[in-house]
Amino acid sequence: GINAEYGKQWYQRRVRACDDMISQINIVLTHIKKVLAGDAPADKELGRQIMEVVQAVPNLDSDTITNMLNSHMQDLLAVEYLTYLTRQQLAVSARLNQIL
Repeated sequence: GINAEYGKQWYQRRVRACDDMISQINIVLTHIKKVLAGDAPADKELGRQIMEVVQAVPNLDSDTITNMLNSHMQDLLAVEYLTYLTRQQLAVSARLNQIL
């Protein structure tokens, strides 16, 4: 139904976002390895910026992240379901008003 399709699309968007982030992290790691090997010049400002990004990331284990995503997904599906129920209730109410 509508809820399942919405949940699937939401999940697919998150997977794509994670894939994009992994690609970007790999680009940064490749650059860092080149600098460490002496194959690329070191840039102190870039190094500081990378360190700031790394320090800003919360240290969460995969179970915590999975639980957070699942909880968010359940919340979104609940809101979608309540929206559907509200629409149905309004439609029934409109039909009853036409009859009466």
